[in-house]
Amino acid sequence: MQDWSEGYMTEVAYTFGYYPELNPLRARLALLQAGIVPPEVRTACELGFGQGMSINIHAAASGAGWHGTDFNPSQVGFARELAADTPLAANLSDQAFEEFCRRDDLPQLDLITLHGIWSWISDANRSVIAAFIERKLKPGGVVYVSYNTQPGWAAIGPIT
Repeated sequence: MQDWSEGYMTEVAYTFGYYPELNPLRARLALLQAGIVPPEVRTACELGFGQGMSINIHAAASGAGWHGTDFNPSQVGFARELAADTPLAANLSDQAFEEFCRRDDLPQLDLITLHGIWSWISDANRSVIAAFIERKLKPGGVVYVSYNTQPGWAAIGPIT
């Protein structure tokens, strides 16, 4: 029997923080500072949204249509509770990356974000995400990827 967490790190619960690095306006500012014309972000996706704080704030405030998935059903449940009764709620899924990334009902995306997730998943899932980006990112679109390492979490590890 295959383990339900195949290819995912499940030993550490994701934090309840807001991550401004994922904000479409922050990406816009970074691109403008680099002399690059940023795209209008009308459609966006967060892969591995954790507790859903950032995706819910961005869906409510950015005017863009947000889609996202997180593998952990309890985190998705919390994220959906946050989005309850919100007119601009994100489309939140608890599908594994392989299933989510092959969906045909997702739009072409102006922005795809991954906060720390790249370092917590298997090589097979990284390949799935790379193919998703190639297939779903609009020309001129933006991908934001941050990278966490377990040694960076060493100080807080005993507390979690």
